[in-house]
Amino acid sequence: MTFLNPLALIYALSIGVLLLLHFRKPKKMHWVSDLQLWQDIEQESMQRKSIFRIIKRNRLLILQILLLAAIVLALARPLITLWGGPSRTLLLIVDCSASMTALEDGIPRFELAREKALDLIEDAHNADKILLVQARPRMNLHTYTGSEKAAIREALNTMTATHGSVDIGRIVTTAVSSLENTESVEIYIIDDGTQAPPSLNTLPEVEVHTIRIGKTGDNVAIANLSIRENPFSAHDRQVFCEIENFSDREHIFPFDIFLDGTVLITETIRLNPKQSERIVTDIPAGANGILHAVINSEDAMEIDNEAFAVLDSHAMSVLLGTSGNLFLEKALQVNPRIALTVLKPEECTSERFGRGYDAIILDGFQRPDLPPGNYFLIRSESGRTTGGSSLRAIRSLTSPRPEHPILAFVDPAGITLDRATPLDLTPSDAVILEGNGYPLLAANETGIYRTVKLGFDIRDSSLPLTYAFPVLLSNILGWLEPEDSGPGNQTAAGSAIRLRLPAYDASKDLVVVTPDGKTFRATAGKGILSFAETESTGIYTIRYSRAIKRFAVNLSSRSESNIKPVDTVTDEHPHSPDRPATAGTGRETWRWLLLASLLLLALEWRRYQGAA
Repeated sequence: MTFLNPLALIYALSIGVLLLLHFRKPKKMHWVSDLQLWQDIEQESMQRKSIFRIIKRNRLLILQILLLAAIVLALARPLITLWGGPSRTLLLIVDCSASMTALEDGIPRFELAREKALDLIEDAHNADKILLVQARPRMNLHTYTGSEKAAIREALNTMTATHGSVDIGRIVTTAVSSLENTESVEIYIIDDGTQAPPSLNTLPEVEVHTIRIGKTGDNVAIANLSIRENPFSAHDRQVFCEIENFSDREHIFPFDIFLDGTVLITETIRLNPKQSERIVTDIPAGANGILHAVINSEDAMEIDNEAFAVLDSHAMSVLLGTSGNLFLEKALQVNPRIALTVLKPEECTSERFGRGYDAIILDGFQRPDLPPGNYFLIRSESGRTTGGSSLRAIRSLTSPRPEHPILAFVDPAGITLDRATPLDLTPSDAVILEGNGYPLLAANETGIYRTVKLGFDIRDSSLPLTYAFPVLLSNILGWLEPEDSGPGNQTAAGSAIRLRLPAYDASKDLVVVTPDGKTFRATAGKGILSFAETESTGIYTIRYSRAIKRFAVNLSSRSESNIKPVDTVTDEHPHSPDRPATAGTGRETWRWLLLASLLLLALEWRRYQGAA
């Protein structure tokens, strides 16, 4: 026998309270002339006070104890297993991905999946073990017994679909791996069939049932919304939007882009089946705010009919320490996104470094007492190899990490060097550029701080004479910027928002407000905020001591927007097969205990009336 609510057994203490109240009698004092005649009477009285004799004479107390015991056991909900034998394990996986929000004849797919899951639960036996898995970007798994149907129904009724992308195959594999063994396991996968069915060939003893909900494929989506920045000018920005028709029919619909509620562009789009269209428009110079793209299409899914981006341009404070480098100074001065301060090497002190600059550039020198910060060290002593050996006449540079953000839109092949000093690397350095096999540009990230080291003087190279120079310099400063989160401040639904905070804000509490108004308190571990509760699309607001940072969360998944099922094989009437009579099953007895409590209450009342 097991108890479904064992915490209720704590009410058994009430029986002890009853006994204490019953046997507690006030002490009385009697004055007598002599104790000699009372000794035999006292001894006889002690024998009569035996607990067993008292209980035997007090049947009313026994009825009250039995009544309380029956009530306590009923609250604990005892479960008695009858007949014994093996039980099954039911693994129920419900797809909660964004495509499950699509409508089938006006009803969301997720609601249809919920009804299928509820039907399956009703067929489960009390002794079965049920694993309910929500297939979300962050998988959710709960274990129940077949007798807890009310709790399972409540979990299913409160379950919602996410706005993110889900890999059903990965979810199934992870859920199966959590099983203690695969004997007597039945897996039910309820999804819309937009992904290829997972392969479970390695578990031939597992019985797998697939229940497909989806049928329609009628959907038009904003497949991509991004901000393009011109590295040569902070005022030259464009919004790029791609709209795709995934359905088998033509769609004609209005398309609008708003900037803080003001119309930026409006036009009518006509898309043939399986056709896409790209739209590019300029953003007003210096504009900041929320960019909102909307299509008003009559299709089966709504959450991909809008997308967001955040325009958040601000000046980055940069300190340049140099003895005179016109190429570097001019490239920084013409960039309107940079608030530049230029100092001579002898003026670069720890006191000046500690004034809260976003990045510090040291051209050709280094101070021995550098405080923590974000640095760009150009041909400094810390960047040289032991002995300071030099390289000459390097005709081309190569990159072992061409995907690094520092090399975005930069082709290093055309850069030549007259001379350079190979870098002395630390274990945490990542080599970005090499010349003749030697490291010449490296990046380092330690907690909230970043450092970039360059092993040559830019005046000893052709870099200032190429278009790559302002782009490379902009990329380096963008990578060093503490609050950099990329153009548009965007992330995909279900993916974590990561924000690298300045040192003076990293230790403080942060508040994150979701699009539906929910508030979360977060902390920045090692100076990096990672917020994973992003299953809804919209604008997320992060508040901390210095400022407010906003992020846009979009679906951004063609696999979810393409809602047409690729697999329609389904069990039309899935039911758990009948088992032999020897299989273990459970019975709850709280109803019988409650009936017994009523009978005991009636007997106790009758006994009390008789005693009266």
